[in-house]
Order: sequence, then structure tokens, then C-alpha cells
Amino acid sequence: MQKISVVVPCYNGEKYIAETIDSILAQSYPIHELIVVNDGSTDSTAALLASYPKIVVLNQKNFGVASALNAGIKRATGDFIAFNDADDIWVEHKLEWQMAALEKHPEQEANFGWVQNFISPELSETERASIFCPPEPLKGILKCCMVVRKTAFEKYGLFDEQYRTGDFVEWFSRAQDQGITFGIIDKAVVRRRLHTTNLSSSPNLGSDFAAIIKRRLEAKRKGL
Repeated sequence: MQKISVVVPCYNGEKYIAETIDSILAQSYPIHELIVVNDGSTDSTAALLASYPKIVVLNQKNFGVASALNAGIKRATGDFIAFNDADDIWVEHKLEWQMAALEKHPEQEANFGWVQNFISPELSETERASIFCPPEPLKGILKCCMVVRKTAFEKYGLFDEQYRTGDFVEWFSRAQDQGITFGIIDKAVVRRRLHTTNLSSSPNLGSDFAAIIKRRLEAKRKGL
């Protein structure tokens, strides 16, 4: 059985982090280690994490998601790495299904699944009405839907810490430019929680994506 390290970046995740951790620890394919990087949380996140003796907790100042991800990757000792956001939930057989696909296709460096969005149940009717939630599963070329060989980060580099958002978009586009091989299973593997403070609603998102696109186009022109 392959060793899988799971990395979860977390900033002020007291509302949802317990559900996230529980879904990871309940996987039908046992994980090698769960590394939660507490990115300078000011709420009760640290106390919640301390109640899980089987996980590895890394504490750092609030440097952002990319920095937290890189800290987890550097600490990871598994052959494969999987990621989850601190508010999303893995389905029970996520790793089992994806590892079966990777074992069937050993030439592939990564595997993705589909994502099922849901609106967090504690939201008010007004808050729920302001959020678009696709009812059907969507193809999940997302960090939380990926299982990847650790060697991919040696080959394609770590996440770019200059961006506060868009970390995965930048990394995966860079990896694609360099020929990363991957597959996608036709199963929903993650339940992605939609709420009022999702990182995807950050005001920095648009400017970061524009900067990422510009940088990748410049790199392509230079043949990098």
C-alpha cells in the first residue's frame, strides 16, 4: 500500500475544520499522515487541532495559503500527496478510488475526480440566496480533488508564494506547460462547501489570476 500524506492549510477554520479532518481520517484507504498547517489563526483553530493526537500540526505566522501548502509538502514523508481545504469534505472512498486509478496507470503523475458543491447548512436564507451552487457534480481540476506523486513538486516546483489566491491555478498551469501527466476518474470525490467567506470570493482573486495569466504567457514566449 502506498503512503499518502494529506496536507490541509488552515486559517481561522474553527467552523469547519473538524468535519474536514474527520472526513480525511475516515478514508477507506488509510493515510500515512495528516499535516494541518495552522497559518496564523486567531480563533480557536489551534485548540481544535490539539484535540486530534494523530495529526501533525505545523504552526506558522499568517503567510498565506501557498506558504502553508509548501510547509506541508516539505514536511510530508509519503510517496503521494493529497490536499484538502479546511472547509471541504472528502467522500469516504476518495483515496481508494484515486489510488486504484494511479496504480492502473503508473505513468500518470496525478489523478483528479469530480466535485459536488453544497451550500453550508448554517447559512440564512438570505445568505443562501446570494450563492450560486451548481446542482450537478463538476469536473474537479482543483487542489482538493488531486492526488499527486510527491516527486511532481521536485519536478515542477512548489506553489508560488507571491499570490494570496490562485495558488493551484498557477502551479497546475506551470506543470501542464512542462508536461505533467494526469487522469480524471468519473466519480465525485469531494463535497465543496460554499459559504460567505470562501477564498474564491476574495477581492484579490481577479488581480491574482490576471497576474498569473500574464506571467505564464510571458514564460511561454521565453520558452520557460
